[in-house]
Amino acid sequence: SRIASLLHRKTSKQCKARWYEWLDPSIKKTEWSREEEEKLLHLAKLMPTQWRTIAPIVGRTAAQCLEHYEYLLDQAQKKNEDGDDIIDPRKLKPGEIDPNPETKPARPDPK
Repeated sequence: SRIASLLHRKTSKQCKARWYEWLDPSIKKTEWSREEEEKLLHLAKLMPTQWRTIAPIVGRTAAQCLEHYEYLLDQAQKKNEDGDDIIDPRKLKPGEIDPNPETKPARPDPK
């Protein structure tokens, strides 16, 4: 609250959140390693939207985890768009919809 009293328009709650999410010197701000990214993806799959639980396991803040997870999803989507747009129907699992169904009629039209 002492810091908040020095900053007009900021509450003590906002100052505390800013410290713990961004300014604390113990926050890891280096680039993400491949192992950290794999761990993040695995944990996000197990515990979707539970960033406060995932963050201490990965060793980052919840905001960093969410932001980097969204970045990884964007990169994967961009890679799919840039790469092979045609999905091989042989790779589809049972129950999945074939995006390129065969459009030929089953039998010829009567004359």
